[in-house]
Amino acid sequence: MVHHTEVTTERNGLTTCLTCRREAYRVQHNWYCDCEGAGENMDFETWLNFGIAKGYCSEQFCSTHDGAPMHETEEEEWDNGGDPCLHVVRLGSLPDWEV
Repeated sequence: MVHHTEVTTERNGLTTCLTCRREAYRVQHNWYCDCEGAGENMDFETWLNFGIAKGYCSEQFCSTHDGAPMHETEEEEWDNGGDPCLHVVRLGSLPDWEV
């Protein structure tokens, strides 16, 4: 993803990058898009917020105290005695996982 300051809002309401004309996404106070060769200039927090903004992942939650959010079909399966798999990925840097 590339950070852009020059975006425009089209008639259809989408905000697009003036460089590549692709859809731009606001993360905190900056705009990003999917220009080729992008991604290496983001820090972790910006990268994560970009993924949330694009719908690639949920916002953070506490699995221990809140439980993982489920789709309606997963809740229905759970209520009917099923055991739906909820795939989880824990994010962090290598030092966070060292014992």
